[in-house]
Amino acid sequence: MKKILFIITQSFTLFKEKLLPMNNRKRKKLDKKNKELAIEKMSIINKFSFPKWIVVGESVIGKSHINSNIPCQDNNFNTFFEKNWGIAIVCDGAGSAKNSDKGAEFSAKRALPLCFEELIKKEKWIEKNQLPTPDEWQHKATTEFKKTFEALSNVAIENNIELSNLACTAIVVIFSPIGLLVAHIGDGRAGFRNEQGKWSSIITPHKGEEANQTIFLTSNIWYKEPNLKMSEVSVPECRVIDEKPTAFVLMSDGCEQHSFECSIIDPNTGKWSDPNQPYDKFFNPLIDTLHKMATSPTTVDMQESWKTFLERGTEGLSNESDDKTMILGIFQ
Repeated sequence: MKKILFIITQSFTLFKEKLLPMNNRKRKKLDKKNKELAIEKMSIINKFSFPKWIVVGESVIGKSHINSNIPCQDNNFNTFFEKNWGIAIVCDGAGSAKNSDKGAEFSAKRALPLCFEELIKKEKWIEKNQLPTPDEWQHKATTEFKKTFEALSNVAIENNIELSNLACTAIVVIFSPIGLLVAHIGDGRAGFRNEQGKWSSIITPHKGEEANQTIFLTSNIWYKEPNLKMSEVSVPECRVIDEKPTAFVLMSDGCEQHSFECSIIDPNTGKWSDPNQPYDKFFNPLIDTLHKMATSPTTVDMQESWKTFLERGTEGLSNESDDKTMILGIFQ
């Protein structure tokens, strides 16, 4: 860094020394050349020095959907705002709902981004550089989920289909340099890494008594019941992570067995448990790879590389029957 700054300072000093004796034409050419040099040097500094988020996300079809000629029912979205704030969304369509791919797409790419972006602007969290209290976030995030439920209801009416046909889960993460705001309805996983490098889960998946049973954005029960709980947490579950993150992840359940410790049977008691803990040995190498890609002097298509990784990056992901969606963000 000191070397780069010295080069920039030196170039401007030389520019100043040579400026006076020159005619206007030469002066303009040198002025242009040195401005371009300064811009190039500053871009290097920006690329390598100033903290910023790097986020990749993709949804890929699972083997069973390919074999059954069913479209990918997962969808995702992420975008950036000013001052290193942004939003990431994962939606997973219900396998039993014939239009769930449309419900997941509408929720992830239209309704949820619109609702939560308007909330962020209205509350001015970015300008204040401040997160809401847990109670405030629970109330406000629930309100935005209800707006999304109503938007899905309108889509169902307009297309003359049952609302349940658009069933999907949703995970929303608002990320910032000072912390995370997390809200979800349904299953899937999400986690974050703190400044000490420790990974923790940031949601508890809503699971029913039967295998693969969960709750959806389109379920009337959570919309009408303000105190509903599932898996011993509220529906929706809304959490404020008031701690500086160095990374975060959110995913559909098609990725969880390969990246989370989430299904353990005690050999002594035979009882099943869900530690709900991200595998650091899975995520930390990915973070290192993304960092190298982002700081590479050559252009690297991180999005295409991420898609390829989800498709066949590990043996487990390659053989996964369910659709797979994962958004990973690192703050560097």
